[in-house]
Amino acid sequence: MSANTFDRPPAGAQRPRRFRVRNGRGRLTRSPLPVWSWIVLAVLFIPVIAAHEPLFGHGLGLRAAGSGVAAGLILAALCTYWRWDVITSVAALFATHLLLGGIGSLPETLYAHVIPTGRTLQFLVMQPVVAWRDLLTLAPPASSYVGPSVMPWICGLLCAFATGVMTMRRGWVVVGTIPLALMGIIAVAWGPSGMQPPVWAVMVWFLAIIMWWMWSVQHLRLHSDFDILIGRRARRAAGMTTTGHNTSTRSVRPVRAHVLQQALVALVITACTTALAFPVTSYVGSWDERTVLRDLVEPPLDLHDYPSPLAAFRHLTTEERDETLISVSQLPHGARVRLAVMDTYNGITFGMSDPEESPVGSYISVGSQLPVRPSPIGSVRADTRVTTSGLMGPWVPTMGQAEVIEFSGDQAQRYQDGLHWNRWADAALTTGSDGDDLSYHLVADVPPRWSDSQLAGAGAVSVEGQPDTNVPDGVKELAVSMSAIESTPIKKARAIERTLAQNGYFSNGMDKSSRSGHRADRLARMIDDDQMVGDDEQYATLMALMLHSLGMSARVVMGAYPSDPVTGAALDQLQGNAASEAPVRSVGLKGADLHVWVEAEFVDVGWAIFDPTPPRDNIFSDPTPDPTPTPRPQVLQPPNPPEEPPELPPAITEKNTPSDSEAPVPVPWGVILTSVGIALLIIVPIAAILLWKARRLYKRRHSSPLSSVEGSWNQTVDLAADAGTRLPRDMTRAEAAWSLADSVWQDTHEDTESPSPVVDESTEASVDWRVAGQTAPATVLLASIADRAQFGQDVVTKDDANRAWGYYSQLKAELRSRQSWFQRALTALSVRSLRRHRHRRGGFTHAEKPRTESRWRFWKRHSRRDQRQKAFSDQPVRTSSPKGRP
Repeated sequence: MSANTFDRPPAGAQRPRRFRVRNGRGRLTRSPLPVWSWIVLAVLFIPVIAAHEPLFGHGLGLRAAGSGVAAGLILAALCTYWRWDVITSVAALFATHLLLGGIGSLPETLYAHVIPTGRTLQFLVMQPVVAWRDLLTLAPPASSYVGPSVMPWICGLLCAFATGVMTMRRGWVVVGTIPLALMGIIAVAWGPSGMQPPVWAVMVWFLAIIMWWMWSVQHLRLHSDFDILIGRRARRAAGMTTTGHNTSTRSVRPVRAHVLQQALVALVITACTTALAFPVTSYVGSWDERTVLRDLVEPPLDLHDYPSPLAAFRHLTTEERDETLISVSQLPHGARVRLAVMDTYNGITFGMSDPEESPVGSYISVGSQLPVRPSPIGSVRADTRVTTSGLMGPWVPTMGQAEVIEFSGDQAQRYQDGLHWNRWADAALTTGSDGDDLSYHLVADVPPRWSDSQLAGAGAVSVEGQPDTNVPDGVKELAVSMSAIESTPIKKARAIERTLAQNGYFSNGMDKSSRSGHRADRLARMIDDDQMVGDDEQYATLMALMLHSLGMSARVVMGAYPSDPVTGAALDQLQGNAASEAPVRSVGLKGADLHVWVEAEFVDVGWAIFDPTPPRDNIFSDPTPDPTPTPRPQVLQPPNPPEEPPELPPAITEKNTPSDSEAPVPVPWGVILTSVGIALLIIVPIAAILLWKARRLYKRRHSSPLSSVEGSWNQTVDLAADAGTRLPRDMTRAEAAWSLADSVWQDTHEDTESPSPVVDESTEASVDWRVAGQTAPATVLLASIADRAQFGQDVVTKDDANRAWGYYSQLKAELRSRQSWFQRALTALSVRSLRRHRHRRGGFTHAEKPRTESRWRFWKRHSRRDQRQKAFSDQPVRTSSPKGRP
């Protein structure tokens, strides 16, 4: 036989089937489904992604669920592509959750909208545990809360990853749709009540799922040859002879009949299932009667069941003015006790927004530990004991940002079980009490009192609660006239506060000159009269409505604070030696200490306090008639001109006051070090892989001719391994060469007619694959050179080595020409060939050379082989060589 004519392995030799060989990297090996099947899976996920939006609103549900599904499918594709194991897959999921979870579900916690912060990581670790519970008690939409949106993100990430791996890697098409359906079930179960998708949309989605099942399952069967008869059964069934390599004549008619039969059976089953489903669902309930988990838990507290706390303000400040209503121990200096908070007006009373309309009115059931958020810088820690007596309603007095409310007494458990908390209002109530005397332990952080200079550059937060209704006419015009000359939100609010406090008169009804309440007609009369007369209830309500008319978020707060502030020597005595802590004292707050004020929210700062009520000694009285006409006092005085800042001494002004332009800019070392660390984690492994492969190639190519020839074959096998092909260890080198020619370089000899076996009619078996004159593929030529070098008697020369490496260069160029740039990059960075050599030493398998063989014995054995080749250098060259192992 000539040098270019080679035998194929005999028919009885063990050869892997085509679909079992690990083919090129661009082909998904485990599942023969086409690559565009990933697009089909993404389309099937679209309806379940949209099902998460009603719970969150403002596009947050779509963003979180959609980004989670996209990340999950991409990870599943990489897992299928690189054949990750379980540990690698779990690590990739966890890393993706921490790195991309903030972008998908927590954008407001990121630095520069991209980099996760400590707060982001805290939410990503904690919310997968608590978000499932919180979403059942939060009133939709939940987009105003930070954290619960992690639920659709992680749900989409896990379900999409499971669907992709089961379908595309394992080929479990029907099982792979279970996570897909599970994500939709979660969206419905945790979704809002009373919302049903269109019937036609659900039917179209289910029909698409069934069609996907039918097509993909049949495609998998045809690709795996499960429904195609081969060999004797094929000849008996179709009267045709089945050949071995490069397929053959197959029985097409039975296959088509089988496909049509399965399609017909599937349609019958679908029709029967549909016919059975309609009466069953009609018996269970109508389409509009959907029960979700939210309906099975205790609904959010509805504050409309309780009267407004402002309704009792006039009674408490007049009838109970001398009674101690609230006792507080260790009250920090300047702190105010908050009793109730209101944010919306309906023409009759000021109250809290409907939880169904706005999340700011949602009170959630809590335990003794309240949901906390970061406290402002400069806050004072308050650890107090609070007792109440004679208060009306379920309200629980608090202060600042409360963290712990723990009741004591005989009914402590009942009060604790009924405790509800509003995070937006920082207010609490207990449904277990209706005016009962309470005693509890309160821990809170009292924020500082912001000055106007600190709020000068801050913008006002827009109105977040339910819009006001039945607002008296003239409120907006009055607000504009009072704040027309001001430019910033804080100056506008201060102008309104100053005008009301200076030009109005106080009256709590003791002199019969002012009636209680804050209905629309009461406020309209207050605006239209020449003199404004009222108490805290009317002035705070009017100012809050005026700020709302200007687009500023404002709330009315009813609470108490001591009427005798601590000043002077008493302040120094209370503060003592603790110079860094605020002074505290125990106080008893009476009815006369109750007040109503206004709080406005500013961006990145918080809430600022405004007291629009005139001093209580500024009481209106009718003047004595005078024959001399006197001008009527002006109701609306223009605001005072802004005070010029006091001039500092020259020493301070010139030397000690740094200019803004000279202020040092802090270097973001944390961001820089994090970016450099991430870059090194990516670059160092890539550089290490490339350097290792370059060193291996150099050693193989620049060694002795014999080792160089063997190195060319090993380099070819490593190239195929990096491209995704895995060869059994028990294959000879010739068998491996033919397998690589069929699987990796199958397009190299497309024009060469496949050889046909010689069939023995008596045994109906192929006995010989030898075809004279056929040109062998480059892999077989290279394998023959390696076999002759290793087992032949001729001395291996540099020309043999150069010819072997020439075949390798040809095979590498052919493989790269069929790969995309992305596939070439993945082949270059693959570590499969590096892992393969952990189980090989010197090109031998475990069966040929134990792992315990020392390097000395290995070198000595190769030296003896080289000497033996030189001894037989004068003998003729063998035309055929034994088959070695790769």
